[in-house]
Order: sequence, then structure tokens, then C-alpha cells
Amino acid sequence: MTRSAVSMLPWAAARTYWTQAGWTFSSVLDPDVVVAGQYQVLFLPSTIFMNAQGVVTAIHRGPINAIQLRQYLATLMAPLG
Repeated sequence: MTRSAVSMLPWAAARTYWTQAGWTFSSVLDPDVVVAGQYQVLFLPSTIFMNAQGVVTAIHRGPINAIQLRQYLATLMAPLG
């Protein structure tokens, strides 16, 4: 196995886990830490919420549970006004 193939194994495992879990929302694998730098991800895991225009509307640093996720979504998806 080549060095590059070995370095990709954790990412392939993550994709397999993601697929087998049946998750359909977007996730980013960022082995070169490019996206993490752009969004100032300081902790893993981090959950970044974006609107349809790609603007960051909230960041949750650290583990997130179902109740917290629902609270973020309720706030961020509430009608303005």
C-alpha cells in the first residue's frame, strides 16, 4: 500500500461510517485543515450552521446533542419579524 493510500484510510473509514449511519446532511472532511481555518474551528467536533446563501449563522463548539440541535434549528429557522 502506498503512503498516500495509508493516509487516506481514516477518511475512507469516516465516509463509510457516515454512509452506513444513513446520514444525509452535509459534512466536511478537512485533512489539510483548510476549511477549519476559514471557519475558525478550534474544537472538534464543531457544528457550523449556514443559511442558503452560505453565510455562517451559528457555531457550536464541542459535542452537540439532539436537544441542542433542535434549539439551534428552531432559532435559526424561525420567521423574522
